[in-house]
Amino acid sequence: MNTILTLIIPSDWPQQRRACPWLLHDAGGRLLRRGCSEPAHWPGVGGAPDEMPECRILLAGRQVAGRRVRLPAPPLGRRPEVVGAALEDVLLDAPEQLAFAVAGKTGDDGTSRVGVVSRQRLAGIVALLRELGLPPHAAWPLGMAMPAPAACLVGDELCVVAPDGEFAALGPGDDLAARLGELAGGEALPLHVVDADPDAGARLAAVPGLRPGGAGEWLAPAAPGFLDGELAPPRRRTAVVRHFSGAARLAAAFAGVALLLSAAQWGWHAWQAARLRDAIAAQFRAAQPQAALVDPLLQMQRLVDSTRHAGGQLVAGDFLALADTLAELPTGATIAELRYRDGRLEIVAPQPADAVAALAAAAERRGQRLSADGGTGWSLSAGSRR
Repeated sequence: MNTILTLIIPSDWPQQRRACPWLLHDAGGRLLRRGCSEPAHWPGVGGAPDEMPECRILLAGRQVAGRRVRLPAPPLGRRPEVVGAALEDVLLDAPEQLAFAVAGKTGDDGTSRVGVVSRQRLAGIVALLRELGLPPHAAWPLGMAMPAPAACLVGDELCVVAPDGEFAALGPGDDLAARLGELAGGEALPLHVVDADPDAGARLAAVPGLRPGGAGEWLAPAAPGFLDGELAPPRRRTAVVRHFSGAARLAAAFAGVALLLSAAQWGWHAWQAARLRDAIAAQFRAAQPQAALVDPLLQMQRLVDSTRHAGGQLVAGDFLALADTLAELPTGATIAELRYRDGRLEIVAPQPADAVAALAAAAERRGQRLSADGGTGWSLSAGSRR
């Protein structure tokens, strides 16, 4: 393996389109070839396993989001449970349903850039690439691989990196000129086109706030990024893989069928999730016919908590229920100060540093949330029962 294949994955791949842009670099980072094609035409697909390029992926569009947060120093600050706890107040989904990629460089204000993606979406992409014989070694947001400032057109979405490094995705329904002005502060951004439709790039270059920038040649970072746990990159191949070259060719021949079946399975799961949400809503309406339906799970939990309080029982957000989690701190760990208010137990400066990881794990087991306050403090609260 002496080449690197970088796949730029749009938000609608492979459900609505099977082609995606790709870049092939040599081991030194020099661009060899580029294109936009279906998996059967990607470099190396169908070849001997020991001749396959190292695969890295860049996720483009609205499937990824960018956040800034203050994190502990590595390696603690790179653990998914710690990153998730620090970002929990601004996340739309539970941290365990997400994957995080932390930029290697910390900003001047002490915060780190963090990419966020649905773990289910990432797992689906990784599974498809493994079936093709291209297990990804790294996965990052496209906005973290592009220079700042810049804009890149992938499909019908525009990835914009502001001068301060923040990135966002703009779609067909957005007022591009207005949003570009907000993100770039009036600066005209170079527009790069990596997709198969250069005419679309020429049309976009006339939009105020953009100027022609040529074709992007970015190489995805070598660090794993989003890939951890069961999605972690494979270990270095050995000579034994040569014995499986026939199986790899057979897998590549059936790759198109696998892509279609996996897309159908994702649609089935989405339909099942919708049915489950409807069932939960129906049960809530039966229990509370006069109440406005906003978040049935959360509303039902609050009703149960109110009933338990009326009966003199503890609920998840009470002081004793939250403080019981502190019993799982490692021996010798100390806490400078504790405060309880509004269903949150505020903790100042747990020591040593690995006490934070232990506390995050204990909170997760009990369905509680550990959140950073941006300084030396943390807060423990009842988790969302979803």
